[in-house]
Amino acid sequence: MATETAAVELALEARYLSGYPREAAHRLEALPLEEAAGAIAQQPVSVTLPVWEALASDIREALVGKLPDEVLRPLLAEMDPPLAAELLGRLDAETRGRCQKLLGEKAVQALLALAEYAEDSAGRLMDPRIAAFRPDMTVAQAVERMRGFRRARGLRELFLTDDDGALTGRVEIQDVAIASPGQRLHQLARPITSAVLDTATKEEVVEKIETHRLPAIPVVNVSGRFIGVIHQAALVAAVQEEASLDIQTMVGASKDERALSKISFAVTRRLPWLQINLATAFLAAAVVGLFEDVIAKFTALAVLLPV
Repeated sequence: MATETAAVELALEARYLSGYPREAAHRLEALPLEEAAGAIAQQPVSVTLPVWEALASDIREALVGKLPDEVLRPLLAEMDPPLAAELLGRLDAETRGRCQKLLGEKAVQALLALAEYAEDSAGRLMDPRIAAFRPDMTVAQAVERMRGFRRARGLRELFLTDDDGALTGRVEIQDVAIASPGQRLHQLARPITSAVLDTATKEEVVEKIETHRLPAIPVVNVSGRFIGVIHQAALVAAVQEEASLDIQTMVGASKDERALSKISFAVTRRLPWLQINLATAFLAAAVVGLFEDVIAKFTALAVLLPV
């Protein structure tokens, strides 16, 4: 009976985590690290990955040291590359070395290369794990290759490249689905509507996606080589997160602060700003005191005090 109850609890927990990842992330942030790590370790990666990506940066960083290798490895391998690059950049040398052993040096170097791009550049937002296809591949070969992709659920089009890695066209998934197995991809190819350089700004990427109504936009380097893709959903999430962080900064809150953050964390991050505001308030009061007689004679000047 106890085993059945535990199984039901795990199933309900999995349903909640997969259905409400952001709310679940907020609740995990309020738990002690050991309990949060235990909750993540009990569920499969397919369930916990959206929650893991929605966690605050400092909580994710702290949880890396609490999760066992068999749980941490797939989380790092499957998470969004820009987020993984940011996480690796925040880790100390010892913990980063552990992640390097789990992922492999090549994968870690690729992620760290993303972190070298400017904060608002296309290279920082792109997913470099998108595979390129050859134009002479058959539909059957392409489908067989896609079956080996670990994250193919959001795949909506295939990008074709020549021997030099330059983009030659794109093939939509629905065209692949209805084509005969022997057809070549170049027979189904459509022209590349737009692409961006890896050094392009976020504003340029947003403008091109809105102009051409693209679900994803390819990213090329200065040599014209295809190196990644920016998905519209990832771009929208990045813009929304930036807007939220700007609002938090305007009111003196830390960028890592959440509604359920501990009081000690909020006080530590906000205290410097509160002290600055208090000092400027005293300064303003002193200035008003210097001109108290003038204000008493000309009461209309009181209107300017808020300024």
